[in-house]
Amino acid sequence: MLIRPFGDDSMRLDNLLGKRAEEGIHVYVMVFKDIVQVVGLNSWHTKVKLLTKSPNKKNIKVIRHPDHSVVPGTESSFLYS
Repeated sequence: MLIRPFGDDSMRLDNLLGKRAEEGIHVYVMVFKDIVQVVGLNSWHTKVKLLTKSPNKKNIKVIRHPDHSVVPGTESSFLYS
């Protein structure tokens, strides 16, 4: 079992990814693009916060998936799980 120190912010995932990105490692993150009225995970906030963790090198790339716009003739993204 992984036990992290709860009083130390250096062990948070966003801080760990930011530290590695500043060391020159390319970090790619894909998060679920939530439907605000339904889920409310605030994936936009997650994207913005992760991008600010590597301001000098810009080695963190974040994409939000899927796009929930319904195009006629295609399947709806609401079937995505």
